[in-house]
Amino acid sequence: MEVIKKMNNIKVYLAGKIAKNDWRHDIFKNLRSADMGNDKKPDQPTIDNFKYCGPYFICCDHGCYHGDSTHGRGVDNVHNFCIDFNELEDRKTVVGKCINWINESDILFCWLNKKDAYGTLIELGIASAIGKPIFLAMPINFKQCKDIWFAWTLADMAISINDHTQAWTLFKSVAPTLIKNQKKFDIISYEVQKHGNVENIKIK
Repeated sequence: MEVIKKMNNIKVYLAGKIAKNDWRHDIFKNLRSADMGNDKKPDQPTIDNFKYCGPYFICCDHGCYHGDSTHGRGVDNVHNFCIDFNELEDRKTVVGKCINWINESDILFCWLNKKDAYGTLIELGIASAIGKPIFLAMPINFKQCKDIWFAWTLADMAISINDHTQAWTLFKSVAPTLIKNQKKFDIISYEVQKHGNVENIKIK
């Protein structure tokens, strides 16, 4: 793989199914400090040369703002919340914020491991439409992989890999190439147990 000069503060949007304390927290350990309500501008957590650019969630220790059809922000979810904000966001507002966060990012990292991640598929389409490079990763045994061919066709790089942490390790090495060269890689099916560590993957 061509050696690319190290880039600083790459802004990345992490698309994928949202849940309380989900996989994003394994990558950005300080993500909880950026949890935000309606009236706050989030601090962007950083790791290595990457800066988290969304999506942001409204957080409490009880997961009040998580669940079906909430996108981690409690949209149209009618019950008592333990954190009181001025008003509950409607769905149009949440979609608008996610579009803005994608637009502000340099690249989109997607961990697609759920068949009902409907919002994620829309986010992939939005990113593609506005010219953001897309790195798409799916679990090796993800049964719906063939059904979402439209999504991985849009991706600049799509892989099948063991888990999100291994996908992130690979992503860190190819993100500068995807951003600077807008180079599309072929679909890669990778199994660590057969080919060694993720760091040893060679991208042509």
